Amino acid sequence: MNIYENSVKENKNFVIWGCGRYLRGVIDKISPDISITYIVDVDKHKWGGVLATYSGKELKCQSPDILPRLKNTVVMVAVQSTELYKSIKNDIKKIWDGEVIHINEAVKAYLPEYEKKQIALYDEAMSSVEEPGDMDKIICYADIAVPVETCNLRCQYCYVGRNNDLYEREVVYHSPQFVRRAFSRKRIGGTAFINLCGMGETLLCEELPDIIRELLYEGHYIEVVTNALISKSIKQILEFNMNDRIIFKCSFHYAELKRRNLLEKYVENIQMIKEHGASLTIELVPHDELIPYIDEIKSFSMENFGALPHVSVSRDETKKNIPLFSKLSEEEFEKTWGVFNSSMFDYKMKTLKKQTEYCIAGRGSFIMNLDNGEAVFCCKNDRFTNIYKNIDKPIEYQEIGYGCKSPWCINAHAYLTLGMVDKVNEHTYLEMRDRECTDGSHWIQERMAGMMRQRICDNLKSHKY
Repeated sequence: MNIYENSVKENKNFVIWGCGRYLRGVIDKISPDISITYIVDVDKHKWGGVLATYSGKELKCQSPDILPRLKNTVVMVAVQSTELYKSIKNDIKKIWDGEVIHINEAVKAYLPEYEKKQIALYDEAMSSVEEPGDMDKIICYADIAVPVETCNLRCQYCYVGRNNDLYEREVVYHSPQFVRRAFSRKRIGGTAFINLCGMGETLLCEELPDIIRELLYEGHYIEVVTNALISKSIKQILEFNMNDRIIFKCSFHYAELKRRNLLEKYVENIQMIKEHGASLTIELVPHDELIPYIDEIKSFSMENFGALPHVSVSRDETKKNIPLFSKLSEEEFEKTWGVFNSSMFDYKMKTLKKQTEYCIAGRGSFIMNLDNGEAVFCCKNDRFTNIYKNIDKPIEYQEIGYGCKSPWCINAHAYLTLGMVDKVNEHTYLEMRDRECTDGSHWIQERMAGMMRQRICDNLKSHKY
């Protein structure tokens, strides 16, 4: 029995330290039967305000100075960063000698009961809802952010390292059964194309394969961004035997793989994906330190992949206008990396102007956090709903329309080609990802290719929602 369970058994009171975004995401996943008396925070501007509601009770924020006066109390710290939790715990211990735990101890204890109630509501509400037809027609592109921020590589150009470095987070995942219901075809209104991408290496999330299995069983198409080195997870996913609806987006970190003697393992896993009949695409992130290896990379790729990798465009996300992450001019950059003849690179380089046409992001696509369900329209835009709230009811979609705040369509190679803007219809997402190999085979398999040719705006025109 852990500290939280003992404390509940002994009828202790609880104080929550920290009234930020993380608390708002978990407050309803704490048992309504425990006694939470206060929220405390070091930000004096929050003191006296009602910043959370728990079990129908408004919780006011107080100064941490109240802690030494409290008896029979446990402090629950509401942050995600493991390092920040350790730091806050040490600070609390300087002023108070009581028990300090992470709020996730309370969340993990109650989550099964919370999910049981939510799933029962869903099952009752959806029992009379007709299953949507046409399994292969996609009506939504869901870009799901997997909250894993560690990696088994350390690439020079890593955007995570440039922003906030890699760090551990305290994450509690919903069960695969809950996630499946939140994304059910009945609730969404049809089939989704779901992209799963971590801030670090996606497949270091041990819970992910089981979630992918449930989403595949539901009938969705799945796209996994990975450095293709987590062999165990790749094999586990392939053994679900639904490989005609899955694509692995394999990042090709050539210099780092070479430095760590991992090129052979990378190639072995690429072959494993192909042999199991799944789709794949190989994507190179261009950076200045890699320029001397360009000819070597091309030769290696043709020998081992049967085609050249597609090329992305690396950008400095620490700066407001998100410029190229390169010392080269735009013209030099385009000329240098254009030798890979990548349609994705060419398209990303030419779609740098702000989109002014009407966009259906928020209905036809969204970005969602896997752990808490919060969804934003797309990159650099606002939150508009929570996919995990009220899973017994339809998702409250919105369309961003003409209100996009991005300097340009940052992931245009996906959003525009999949049809978020009706008036933009030059290329398909299939062109961005496929290659024909020297033996005549393709990276993208037939059923997946059929899906990747679709435009969601066209599908929605004839779709009732």
